[in-house]
Amino acid sequence: GMICSAALHGSFRCGIPCSKFETNDTSFRWGAGLTSLMPSGDGANFLETKNSFESTGVLEEQLLSPQQTHVNNRFADVDEGRTLRKFACQAYWAVQFAAVRRAYIGFGLDEELGYLRSLSMANPWNAQGGKSGATFLKTLDGRFVVKQITRTELQMFLEYAPAYFEYLSKSFFHKYETVLVKVLGVYQIGSHNRVSGRRNMEQVVVMENLFHNCSITRAFDLKGSTRSRYARVGGCVHKDASLDSDRGQISSEGHPVLLDENFVEFTNGRPLALYDHAKAHFNSAVLNDTLFLSLINVVDYSILV
Repeated sequence: GMICSAALHGSFRCGIPCSKFETNDTSFRWGAGLTSLMPSGDGANFLETKNSFESTGVLEEQLLSPQQTHVNNRFADVDEGRTLRKFACQAYWAVQFAAVRRAYIGFGLDEELGYLRSLSMANPWNAQGGKSGATFLKTLDGRFVVKQITRTELQMFLEYAPAYFEYLSKSFFHKYETVLVKVLGVYQIGSHNRVSGRRNMEQVVVMENLFHNCSITRAFDLKGSTRSRYARVGGCVHKDASLDSDRGQISSEGHPVLLDENFVEFTNGRPLALYDHAKAHFNSAVLNDTLFLSLINVVDYSILV
């Protein structure tokens, strides 16, 4: 099979499987306690009332709401009245992301709880390549990918989140073509070990796993450039002059994620054969997506094929 989806740097880096969150001293499943991060007030009504999901207009209204529905949850590990560790989980734009999940994946209340349960059980995934060296994780059921991001990337996303939700609403409700990977949640998770005094704070994004339930034989991460864009295969280096920036990554199926020059080599320089309607959809989607990314000043992105 073949997948085409835009993969963005930072908050939107995609197509790579997710994981168990590691603190400095002990391993704790960072999804534990997420079941308590249901929004209160309007957010709670949104999640608890299934009827509100039946109307596309209501769902779009939730997605386009300018209100910053950030939810901050705190909980603790207590043993015989003694607090051993404190935890904090802040869910950004909670109501809007709930609308994204419902519109894209069809989540109701039960499925929303299933999303949280998926996040509660995940394993580290050793993704290779890229400049950031970010930590990737994959849920045990394989449905979601989690990527650790920096505070700068988090702040950048928070600034353009309303534009992102507006763009998704055009795709969900107005047949606007797009191949952007879907971000399903953004969180900040922290812990404080009261015994050792150690503190830990991480920012993560949750994305769809494009490889889930797909039979993938080859995967290419394309930027439209042939400069230092040849991946290592089988431990050999052919044309990769920048080993720290663009090494081949490993897909969820264990195959290397290849680069532009590998793609040209694979196709012998010929374009991929697409049906007319598929080509028209892809061209429109790339035009829409690149215009959107330029408007929010995102310049580092690629297409996963």
